[in-house]
Amino acid sequence: MKTVLKSSQVQSQRWGGGPIVWLGLALASATVLAGSEKPGDTPASPPGSFGSHSAGWFSPENRHEDATLANLKAVQKAVQAVVDKTTPAVVSISDGGGYGSGVIVSREGLILTAGHVVNTGISQFDIFFSSGQTAKARLVGFNLNVDAAMLQLVGAGPWPSVELGRQADLDRGDWVVCLGHSGGYELGRKPPVRTGRVLDFRDEMVVTDAVLIGGDSGGPLFDLEGKLIGIHSSIGEVIAENRHVSIDIFRRDWDRLARGDRWGQLPDLPGDIDKQLPPEKSAPGQRAKLGVKVDPQATRAVVTEITPGSPAERIGLKRGDVVENFGGVEVRAGSHLIELVSQRRVGESVRLQVRRGTNLFQLEVILDQF
Repeated sequence: MKTVLKSSQVQSQRWGGGPIVWLGLALASATVLAGSEKPGDTPASPPGSFGSHSAGWFSPENRHEDATLANLKAVQKAVQAVVDKTTPAVVSISDGGGYGSGVIVSREGLILTAGHVVNTGISQFDIFFSSGQTAKARLVGFNLNVDAAMLQLVGAGPWPSVELGRQADLDRGDWVVCLGHSGGYELGRKPPVRTGRVLDFRDEMVVTDAVLIGGDSGGPLFDLEGKLIGIHSSIGEVIAENRHVSIDIFRRDWDRLARGDRWGQLPDLPGDIDKQLPPEKSAPGQRAKLGVKVDPQATRAVVTEITPGSPAERIGLKRGDVVENFGGVEVRAGSHLIELVSQRRVGESVRLQVRRGTNLFQLEVILDQF
C-alpha cells in the first residue's frame, strides 16, 4: 500500500510553462513557487491526462494546502530517502565504446537495463559504481521487442540491490524519481537525480516527464517508496515526455531472460537517449561507432579490442594502439575517446592520429553503424 505523497496530496507547480522536474534544486525554488499563486487561483494542471485523479487535483479542500512549502519539503524529503536507499545499486555499463546505465535487483548481482544498451555484439561489460568500485558483468538475456535486458555481475556477492515494484501500484500524476549516469560515468560523481510525474501508460511503457539524456538508458525509475517501476528507454517527441520499460514487462519475461533467451528486434526509436547528438547530426536509430574497446578509466585511449567488421578493423587498427587525436581533438583519456565518437554521425569521415610503439600514423576512418 502506498503511504506517501500521491498525486492528490501534492499539487504540480509550473515555471515558465514547463513542469519543475529538478526537486534537487532545493527549497529556494520551492519558496518562490509556493508563493507565486494568488489566493483563490487554480494551480496549473500537470501535463498529461490524469483520469479519475482529476477531482483530487482541483478539489477546493486541497487547492491551497497542496501548494504549500511544507508539502514541497515533504516531497524533497521523500526523494532524498529514495536516493539514499537506491544509489548504491545504480551502475554505469560500458562496452568500451559507449555508456549506458542499469540497476542491480538481487543480492546475487542481477542487473536490469535497456536492450539497446547491451545490443552491441559482445557478451561482457564493464560495470562502474558511483563509489568508484568496478566489476564485470556478462550478458544473460534480452527482449529487444520491448527494449529489456538482463546482465549478471561476475564475482561473489552480496551486491547492493533494490526492490521491485508493480505498475498496478502507480497512478497518473504520481511522483517518480529518475536516476542514471547521465552523459556517461564520471569518477566521484553520483548519478544525477531528477524527478517528475507519471503521465500515461502506453503498451509496455510508463511515460513520465522526468528528464533523460544520453547515458541514462537502462537506468532506474523509482516510486516514492524506492521501488523499481521502470527502466529508461527513450525520449518522446518533446523532452518532457520520456518512456520507461514497465517493471511488469521484466516480471512477465523474467524466466526467459534469466535462462539466457535472446529474442526480438529493436524498434526504430528517433528518441534513442544514447545518441548524444545534436538534432542536425542525428538520424533515426543510428549511432556512430568506431569499433574499438578502450578502458574508460585509463589516462590514455589504448585499444584493448577490435570489433570484427568495424571501421577500426578496416583501417588496420590493432590491439595496443593508442588513439592520441580524434578529428583534430587531443584525446585525453579512454572515456574522452568514447565521448568524441558519440558526438559524430554515421557516415562521417574523421582523421585519427594513432601511436603504435614509437611510430605515429595518420589515418582516416568513415564511422559506421554495426
